[in-house]
Amino acid sequence: MRYLITSICLLVISACGQPASLLPYELDVPMQVLSVSGTPPVSDGRARFRELFCAELAVDSEFADEDCNSYLHRLADEPVSPGKVPQPAHDLGLKMVVVPGLFSDCLEGFTRVFQTSGEALALAGVEMEYLRVSGRSGSEANAVTIAEYIGALELKPGQSLVLVGHSKGAVDILQFLVSYPDLARRVSAVLSVAGAINGSPRADYAYEDYQNWLADVELDACPVGDALAMDNLTRRYRMNWLANNPLPEFVRYYSMSAFVNQEKVGLNSMRGYRALARIDPRNDGELLFYDQVIPGAVLLAYLNANHWSVAVPVTETHPMVASTVITNNRFPRSSMLKAALNYIAQDLAQTGAFAGEAQTR
Repeated sequence: MRYLITSICLLVISACGQPASLLPYELDVPMQVLSVSGTPPVSDGRARFRELFCAELAVDSEFADEDCNSYLHRLADEPVSPGKVPQPAHDLGLKMVVVPGLFSDCLEGFTRVFQTSGEALALAGVEMEYLRVSGRSGSEANAVTIAEYIGALELKPGQSLVLVGHSKGAVDILQFLVSYPDLARRVSAVLSVAGAINGSPRADYAYEDYQNWLADVELDACPVGDALAMDNLTRRYRMNWLANNPLPEFVRYYSMSAFVNQEKVGLNSMRGYRALARIDPRNDGELLFYDQVIPGAVLLAYLNANHWSVAVPVTETHPMVASTVITNNRFPRSSMLKAALNYIAQDLAQTGAFAGEAQTR
């Protein structure tokens, strides 16, 4: 029953029968980021990340025979790799804490973000932990949970802490950094995977209906919390927050954006994709491609995947569901994470020497 109700929650933020976009779906465009005036520029790490990702995929037992470039969009301005890429390390020395997004606790009994990647990451010297937050609460409430967790976290000597946020989890992390600057100093880097950095027009569209019909519905698996999750994902809220909350400069930021064409978006994301396509067809079913980048971050990739497949391993945990309902979910998440964490570890070791290969606003 709770899965049924959760599905209804997800469908409420969908729009149906939308007209076609005025914009074409094309890749012959440069890297784009929608940012608030005064925020720091975004750096371009796509070329080096592509090399690292392809190296990881070549030794991935499930994906080794596939073209690594099919999982990454190449926009018109992506530079050629500037030189010999450092080989993937076998002991990255990182602690990775995953913060999931909207309705995540509702679905924990079904599957979790990056649930099947722990073993592969451990072989690369990454210790992964999953932090449960309230999937229906706002970012301020979840920032308290993150702060308590980080305050009690034990790091090994020389181990760097990387917070990884998917969807709303990324903005909950940003709220923590701003609200708890002393604890934030324990964090070396933040990685956003399809993060709802600027919010989503879908949240603005569905906000009133959600508040009226679903915000106060009690569920055993995921309590109401403060019921501010949807409000915090509106474009209005997120853009105002970014304008008034500069991020700590002592943390390094990295982002991976996702988008896909309509044929590959998947059944469960189709209605959301069509709704967002009224604005731009380059979306992942939940977010527009230029809304997923943290101010001042290194943009690592435009992933060729929908919002859920980049992080939620339904194909591995529930193959029957992945073949009938949550389709187009197959994606090399472990190789993606290993490549991103390799990039981050090398970047931290070189004190940002190659983070800013190019810059854009």
